[in-house]
Amino acid sequence: MKTNAMKKLIWIAVLSLGFGAQLKAQERSVNSAEYSLASGSAEDLILAKEEIDKAAVNEKTFNNARMFLIKAMVYSRLFETKGNEMIEPLSAKSGFISGESMLAFFDNPAKKRYDDQEMAEIEVNRSFAAAFNESAVLYNDENYDGLTEYYELLLKLYDHLDTAMVGNLERSKITKKTMQETLAQVASLHSSSAKSMMVLQGLVDNGVVTPVVIETLSRVYQKNGDTASAEKAIRQALEATNYQNSIFQILVNLYVSQGREDDLMADVSAQIDRSNQAGNPSANMHYTRGYLLQENEQYDEAIADYRKAVELDPLHYDANFNLGVALMKYESRKLNDLPSADREPKRKALYGEAIEYLEVARENYDYSVSDQINLCRALMQCYQETDDNAKVSFYLGQSRLLQDVEIYNGSGIVYRILTDNKKMSISYYNKLGKTSSVDLPSPNSGWTETADGWEKPFDYEDRSGELMLTARLIGEGSLTVQIIVDGKVVSEAEANGIKAAAYTRI
Repeated sequence: MKTNAMKKLIWIAVLSLGFGAQLKAQERSVNSAEYSLASGSAEDLILAKEEIDKAAVNEKTFNNARMFLIKAMVYSRLFETKGNEMIEPLSAKSGFISGESMLAFFDNPAKKRYDDQEMAEIEVNRSFAAAFNESAVLYNDENYDGLTEYYELLLKLYDHLDTAMVGNLERSKITKKTMQETLAQVASLHSSSAKSMMVLQGLVDNGVVTPVVIETLSRVYQKNGDTASAEKAIRQALEATNYQNSIFQILVNLYVSQGREDDLMADVSAQIDRSNQAGNPSANMHYTRGYLLQENEQYDEAIADYRKAVELDPLHYDANFNLGVALMKYESRKLNDLPSADREPKRKALYGEAIEYLEVARENYDYSVSDQINLCRALMQCYQETDDNAKVSFYLGQSRLLQDVEIYNGSGIVYRILTDNKKMSISYYNKLGKTSSVDLPSPNSGWTETADGWEKPFDYEDRSGELMLTARLIGEGSLTVQIIVDGKVVSEAEANGIKAAAYTRI
């Protein structure tokens, strides 16, 4: 009995020794990888990769916290030395693998050695940098699926960075907020709508309720045809942010995109009241309500809101633009019934005030070409009313420059009307600011009948000023009006139907 018992104990001891030897052999792969990193040579880095890759798939060490740490270190070095021709073939996604491994180290529930913890707190910065820099090339390829994957990882790593690294990133305008917003934008372009929604909704559920994230989420819902969910998400964000004005603007944009401006008035007025009560009045909300009031032909109220917007933000370009035009077009009507002696000084003062606002709007170089042309034309009209011919000439030139049109003294001008119904009334500028009107056909009008319409040629002189042509059919038909400069059509407009009317100017 004693002999058998002794044999059994010896056999168990041999088994235990064999198991321990196997485990140490696998730990040796992790240690070997770490030691190989120390030399810094390409050959030893390749050896380190081979060793850590073995440990990563072995059942004894594949989920070992220390293995993840050393793997993160090996792969960050592979990324950093990928310019070496020996390393380059081995470096695919090395930055991502490094970051992923480092995250696995932090997430591993096992108790970790103190020195491994200290090493990880240093190495995480390196893994983050490798993954971040590696992601940059995906922008050129428009690989939004890949970018989504990278930024999800980077945001998780960001929470483990030390304060020095965070400070360095902030100096480069890289913050957690900008990374969250980047993730939202690239995720919105992901090939899978389900993935887009999961990422964006995940950001919101984690308290990331910024204008960029909410607008992107709304846009994805709209792209999928779900405008109700888009509005719901915006309204939930409004509640979460205590009705932040920048979030409310996203609701305005949604309504405008759907042609639902009439439904906005109550919401906008309520938002203005909330903002005022909170001591945070919004120029943009007053501008928005002014626009809605103007569309509803409530011009006095619109002007009051535009004035308030400019008072709150003197450089609110759209409010300045709309206020200047509103004074010029609508407020000036109130002067028409005044005696001439009273009207003219007030008219000049009103147009002078409009000029101040329009000139501020001219400082916005982000306006579309069409908006810039309209702004120049509004200023031309205001300066005509204030008898500043030099400014009129300047803005006429600016308008034509924006339209890529060159007209010189002596240029050959032709007003042309193409139509299948030659009975019409027309008006046109003939000399500076003077409108001529005529019904065609009419003898001695200066208009020549052609096979397909009418023409009026003349030579351009400074006094010709702006060129304008309007035609309205008497009856039904098709109509095209053209302004031709030195044989080139520079401006035209078309219309069809009963009493069709077309208008063009340059």
